[in-house]
Amino acid sequence: MTLQTATERPQVRMPLWIRIGFPCMFLPLALMHAWKDPHAFVDWIDPLSLACFFLFWRIREPGEPRRIYLTNLRALITNLSALAVAVTSVWWLIQLYR
Repeated sequence: MTLQTATERPQVRMPLWIRIGFPCMFLPLALMHAWKDPHAFVDWIDPLSLACFFLFWRIREPGEPRRIYLTNLRALITNLSALAVAVTSVWWLIQLYR
C-alpha cells in the first residue's frame, strides 16, 4: 500500500434499493402529514427532505472542484435536503428538552 492509496478517500456508493426504497417510504409519510395539517411544516418537511436526499443522492467525484460540484442541481438538492433534515431535527430536540 502506497501513501497515495492510503490517503485517498473511498467513494461511497449507496445501494439502489436504498436510493429507491427509502423515498418510497418517506414520501407517502410526508404527504400524509401535509394532508392532515399543511400548516405544521415541521411535521412534513423532515420526511420530504429525507425522501429528496435519498432520491437525488450525489457524491463529489475525486478531483472535482467544489464550485462545479455545488452548481450541479442534484448536488444542490442533496445538500439542501440534508440541511433541512438537520435543522428540523435540531428543532425537534429543542422542543423535546425545553
